[in-house]
Amino acid sequence: MRIISGSAKGRPLLCPRGLGTRPTSDRVREAVFSIIGERVKGTGVVDLFAGTGAYGLEALSRGALKATFVDRSPTAVRFIRKNVAACRFEGLSRVVTAPVGPFIKSGGIPEGTGLFFFDPPYSGGEGIKTLMARSEERRVGYACISRCSPFPSISTYLLFFLFLLFLLSFILFL
Repeated sequence: MRIISGSAKGRPLLCPRGLGTRPTSDRVREAVFSIIGERVKGTGVVDLFAGTGAYGLEALSRGALKATFVDRSPTAVRFIRKNVAACRFEGLSRVVTAPVGPFIKSGGIPEGTGLFFFDPPYSGGEGIKTLMARSEERRVGYACISRCSPFPSISTYLLFFLFLLFLLSFILFL
């Protein structure tokens, strides 16, 4: 795993061993950022279920003003901090050890956040709850949701449907 483009291009990212963290591949991130394009420049980003911090770090490398990384795993948070330091983004980063749902509900999202990366774990019912909590606030700019599962399930389709509703509501209220 590495940073794909921008000021930290080519920097390797560390990842904990085992199945506790499922990092998003370089190819998937490259595709996501091709779609996002210039929207990342000059905005704040929040990387929820951050794992290694790859999405937020890629955004910083491509011109985001600041990034908040949220993960409930102390191991993941240690690796996020190491990756932030390796990319030299300490002054632009905030790393939070907390479950995503309570973090959002407590008002932890900084002002000026225009882009969210939402990549929940395989089994996380917390993902749907978090999406709903965030959509109720309606302060979101753009959201990128990644959902991978070893087996397709109804929750995968439900999450995709909720995301489409979320985007539609955002577009209608612009």
